[in-house]
Amino acid sequence: MQSPDHIDVKAYLVSNHSSGTKAPRWDRAKLAGSRLDEILKRSFLDFRYETLYSVHIVKLTNELCPNPDVKDLTQSLRDIKSKVRNLAAHKIVSVTPQKVSDITGYSIEDCIRKIQKSFDYAGIPVGRSCWKTYEEMNQKILDTIPLFDSGL
Repeated sequence: MQSPDHIDVKAYLVSNHSSGTKAPRWDRAKLAGSRLDEILKRSFLDFRYETLYSVHIVKLTNELCPNPDVKDLTQSLRDIKSKVRNLAAHKIVSVTPQKVSDITGYSIEDCIRKIQKSFDYAGIPVGRSCWKTYEEMNQKILDTIPLFDSGL
């Protein structure tokens, strides 16, 4: 289901290992003169060539993806992540399935279906059996996206 207009974001990233994190960061030289660079600088007035954030992916998807379902899905996942993660990261709270539903308006099952659909759109081959446990799912994701282990 991957778009023929697919842009390989990894081609514009470098490893961030020097900062002590495995999170990738934008590479100024790789982005120079690209459409992505223009979109990021226009969209984020203080854009720095630092860590890749989900908000960057949402903006790039909104600008470059012709599929409205992908745009909606990307924004929805970003909203869910922001609401739940920010709550858990800034307070000591129990994040129960009911709490997730109350905060986001989506059940845990809805959230998982959205993540599965995003993998389908991205063309990432994650078999449904991997979704049975978080550990197995996370390992499959890490195996599928070598970005974090290989340093790009």
